[in-house]
Amino acid sequence: MSPYRPARPEDLPPPGMLWAHGVIELGAYRALEARPGETFTYDPVGTTFTHEGFTYGPHGLHFDNSSGCWWRLTWVEGGRAVLTGYEPLGQRTIDEEIDLLAGGPDWLPHEWLDTHIARYRHEQMGVSFLCWWDGAWGRTDYPDTVVDDGLCTVGSFGTLDDLVAHSLPLPKGDRDRSVAAGLMRAVADGDGDRAWELFGDLFGTGRLDPARARELLGEDWFTWRSALPAGTPPAEPRRPRLLKEREREALVARAMRDAHELDRPTPPETEPLRTLRESLRSLAAERGEELTFTVACEQGGLSFPRLVTTSGEVLAEPWEDRLLPWRLRRAEAHPEHGSWYFLRLRAAGGDVAVERAYDHWPAWGARSTGFDGHMVPPSLPSLQDEMAARDPRWRPEWVWLLDEEIPYDPPTDL
Repeated sequence: MSPYRPARPEDLPPPGMLWAHGVIELGAYRALEARPGETFTYDPVGTTFTHEGFTYGPHGLHFDNSSGCWWRLTWVEGGRAVLTGYEPLGQRTIDEEIDLLAGGPDWLPHEWLDTHIARYRHEQMGVSFLCWWDGAWGRTDYPDTVVDDGLCTVGSFGTLDDLVAHSLPLPKGDRDRSVAAGLMRAVADGDGDRAWELFGDLFGTGRLDPARARELLGEDWFTWRSALPAGTPPAEPRRPRLLKEREREALVARAMRDAHELDRPTPPETEPLRTLRESLRSLAAERGEELTFTVACEQGGLSFPRLVTTSGEVLAEPWEDRLLPWRLRRAEAHPEHGSWYFLRLRAAGGDVAVERAYDHWPAWGARSTGFDGHMVPPSLPSLQDEMAARDPRWRPEWVWLLDEEIPYDPPTDL
């Protein structure tokens, strides 16, 4: 990958080589190492055959390193392609709301890409880079403030060295390197017969039954490519996002701070609550002092659990299950009233008082701060899903700030 930052798309291998890398590696795993009956799962956009990071299916070739970094190569009719992905180093393109499609060719599948980018913004961190291929790689221009877009997560994928070094089922000898290089070129060129011949030659009859592999993977394993229809010029100019995500988070954070709690019924007793209460009651009695436990929870888990004494001493939580507060949130979720985001338990004098915040951000509610020090509310996708699931009677007044039109038409009086 390019030593330049941000990395230059022209330093990427051609899309056919990226495609060949994933198809060969995944095919070798399935033919050689997959356990009998092993299920190859589906990802959220309907692609198939997932294992060891690679996914191969109708929306292209997807790689995920299970640590938050991913890339996806998607074919577009006419032998063209688009490459999208995310790496934390590229967060700036997301924070600055850079339109990754700006200046792109008309043939880009704009509607699909808009949906693709929106889904990753909602479900994960987002899409930090987008490159297109039509005989050469290109991307939108970046402002000087962007020093990295995360394209480095593609690394040396699509090269012989990377395929041989990191594909566990692949032989490593010099002779094998020559055969593997030929196999990559055959797959990239769509030469199915040659690819099957070299695939069998590479792994040898001692490791692989070529006929069985062909039957298992399918005759068209090395040649099949699903391509999206080419796009057309947008009827209207793309709308700019006038409100950056961090600015929107700040609006929501302030609104949650100023809001009040609706008067909803107390949830029924559950086993997680009994465990939390008894653990705190016992520890408070043992120490002879008041204890306070606070935590913030949302769909993805919990953050900033803190157990302190009246003097400010921080204690270890007395329960073994670190996710116990999050399990309590799930147990107390109500189909109409919703789920709380902040929890406080105070143990004193043999009693344990419980406070929950569903609709506002209480002064005692711990939350993280962003890289620039601004306060971050529960994630906006989490809030959107939560409020959409609640009965309208149990939605706070600030819920309108979660509308997807807000970034394009922000309020002027806040």
